[in-house]
Amino acid sequence: MLLPIGENDLYKYDNLGVAWVSGITAESQGIAHTSGVCSGDLEEQTKKAYKNLELVLSRTGHTLKDITKIIYYIDPRAVPAFNQAIGVRAELFGIDQLPAVTAVAVHSLIDKGALVKIEAIADRNGKKTVHYPDQRNDWKLPYKPCWDGGNVLWVAGLVARSYDSLGVPLWPSNLVGQTEAIYRRAEIMLSRAGLQFSDVVNLVDYVVPEGYKDYQQANQVRKKYFKDQPPACTTVVVDKLLADDALVETDMFAVRDGNRVDISLTSTSSISPDGVKKGSLVFIGGQVASDLSPKDTKVQATECLNNIDGLLEQAGGNKQNITRLVAYISEQAFGDYDEVLGAIEHYFSGSPPSVTAVAVQNLSDPNQNIMMNAVADLSTD
Repeated sequence: MLLPIGENDLYKYDNLGVAWVSGITAESQGIAHTSGVCSGDLEEQTKKAYKNLELVLSRTGHTLKDITKIIYYIDPRAVPAFNQAIGVRAELFGIDQLPAVTAVAVHSLIDKGALVKIEAIADRNGKKTVHYPDQRNDWKLPYKPCWDGGNVLWVAGLVARSYDSLGVPLWPSNLVGQTEAIYRRAEIMLSRAGLQFSDVVNLVDYVVPEGYKDYQQANQVRKKYFKDQPPACTTVVVDKLLADDALVETDMFAVRDGNRVDISLTSTSSISPDGVKKGSLVFIGGQVASDLSPKDTKVQATECLNNIDGLLEQAGGNKQNITRLVAYISEQAFGDYDEVLGAIEHYFSGSPPSVTAVAVQNLSDPNQNIMMNAVADLSTD
């Protein structure tokens, strides 16, 4: 159900007891609720953002320690100081309850002066078991690689870090090698959770510019692991990843219960389906406008939303089932944010779900102004 709290784009609380919270900054709560210009260093802004997040979660009956997964969107200027955000997180959660974390530097957080935007997912049943790809070394990470306990496997952003016999990090030098290493780590965690790659329903690749040139080759690695059941996919080019040697960070969701059904807008062969339904959950990969001749960002945003609408209809749902929507706006169009916001508010008739919007360096086509992906729970209305 969508909780009627006025500022109702802050979160969606689904019937599985999971709260999906919009990206929050030090001075904003939700896509249209900016109370001022963000100020202060990264540590100060992170603390303020968590206070806002704690307030939002309290309205769903959750606490910060129920958070299973966090996605940090970082302004590139703040990357050298990211240890400040790590310190705040450790203080708030404690070592045993650290969430799974994905962190990427994007072109702009849109909110004025913002250095960090925090998107969160809270699942009271999701923190029962931690799965490590390499327990001897990964226990030292400032986050948990993977939380298990409910229907969804909450996986931290995967990078290609491995270790030598002395525990020194090793990194493949190219995107293909890093993609292979990422899927080997994912395979270990999935196996420990009793799952396999066909249970992975959604994947987001955050790729840095120097790695993107080899992305088509990396797709062949994905095919090797997923075979004929790839997840719904989103690919965005970001300014930087937080691990200096990383060329790609892969975010994935795996679902335990239910039969899998792939959905697509057309019957044309593609490297991945537009969406995957598993049980009551539907994950929709990055949607873009098919006709890029109009450079109007609002027109493109509206087509993205219409695509999502069509996919949900195929899955037996509608826009009221959406729990999470993420809009990636290209660098060239991030000044059109108000147009994107208008399209989203019109589509949801003034009652949007959890919505996060960030500006990224590039999308797959230079004429694309915006890409959107979504999560829906068909048991939610």
